[in-house]
Amino acid sequence: MTSSTSSTIAINGYALRWGRKLMNLTPAALADLIGRDRTYIVKIERGAVTQVSTETFDRLVEGLALEDRRALMAFPHASEVELANAG
Repeated sequence: MTSSTSSTIAINGYALRWGRKLMNLTPAALADLIGRDRTYIVKIERGAVTQVSTETFDRLVEGLALEDRRALMAFPHASEVELANAG
């Protein structure tokens, strides 16, 4: 049995798409930038994937050059504990 303490963050797919377009990136370009597959980016943007690993979340924040990581969070007004766990 696996532990239920996996480190994932609820992500806002619409915000990801908005940020990606502001940076003039295609889904494929963003995927290459963060080392993921294009289809994974598209699934997040469409809402088929709503939780990502903290590593992927960090890469997305860095790839989009965001100053505030809450911009991509599905629940940006999360508790301080959740924000601390998000990096």
